[in-house]
Amino acid sequence: YIVCVLAVHGVWGVFPVVLREMQVVQGLEAMPALTVCAGILVMGCGPFAMRQSGMKAFRSKTLWMFSAVVTARSVTNLFALRLTAASYVTLLQLVTPYFVALLNRVVLRESLPRCFFGALLGTVVGSILVLSRDVL
Repeated sequence: YIVCVLAVHGVWGVFPVVLREMQVVQGLEAMPALTVCAGILVMGCGPFAMRQSGMKAFRSKTLWMFSAVVTARSVTNLFALRLTAASYVTLLQLVTPYFVALLNRVVLRESLPRCFFGALLGTVVGSILVLSRDVL
C-alpha cells in the first residue's frame, strides 16, 4: 500500500508541471492530456484495486461520488494551468491532504493524524522555498 500511495502522490505532485510544459511548449490541449494521464493511472492502479476488492468496489455509491469529485477537480486544475503558474497549482494540490484532515476533524469530529503538525510545518517550509527564489 505504501509504495502505491507514494507513487500516486508523486505523480499527482509532478502532474501540473509536466502538463503545463506540454500545454505551453508542445501545444497539447487540456482534455487529451487528462485522458492520457487518467489512462496511465488506471492502468497502473487498476489491477491492484481489482486484486484487493474485485468487482464489488464498482457497486459502491461512495466510489462513484468520489470519482466524480476527483474528475471535476482534475478538469478544473487542467484549465487553471492555462491561467496561472504551475507552481501555484502544484502547491494547492499538495496541500489538499491537510484540508481533508481538517475537514475530517471539523465535520466528523475525528482526531488529526499523529504527525499532522510536523508534516504541515514541512509543507509550509517547502512552499516558501518553492515560491521564493532568493532564499538559498
